[in-house]
Amino acid sequence: MKIRTNSQGFSAVEALLILVIISLVGFVGWFVYHSQKSVDKTYSNAANDSAQKVTAIKTFADCKKAAGSKILTTYPEQCVSKFGKTFTDTTQTTNQQTSQKYLIITEWGVRFPFNSSDTLTYHFTGNDKGTIEVVSAQLAAKYPGCEKFGAGMIS
Repeated sequence: MKIRTNSQGFSAVEALLILVIISLVGFVGWFVYHSQKSVDKTYSNAANDSAQKVTAIKTFADCKKAAGSKILTTYPEQCVSKFGKTFTDTTQTTNQQTSQKYLIITEWGVRFPFNSSDTLTYHFTGNDKGTIEVVSAQLAAKYPGCEKFGAGMIS
């Protein structure tokens, strides 16, 4: 009996195995490429939609009407769109009488009207921001020591 020791070329099984491996690698590559292309398209569409919505809101009135916007309790009134852009209501400041003055406490988001030529300022007493002293420029000038105690306390 003779044993062949020198065989040349591929057998049919080896050729079929190589063909299956190449096909599998090709399919995985195509699947990854196709999935990435779909994701990129989705992100591109979302970015375009967001850009269009952001540019559509250009005024305080537009922001107030837009879904997802928040109205802040400040004076003048402010609106923050769901995209983070802030708009201020300028009609509140332009429609006021010029003689009307306000003491505006921004930390509390409140304003107090007063009708005088006086200038009012405030500062917090203590660390809690729960009590403030209102200082009247006219009273401080008229009564010595009033600049320390102010014209009144609001808590």
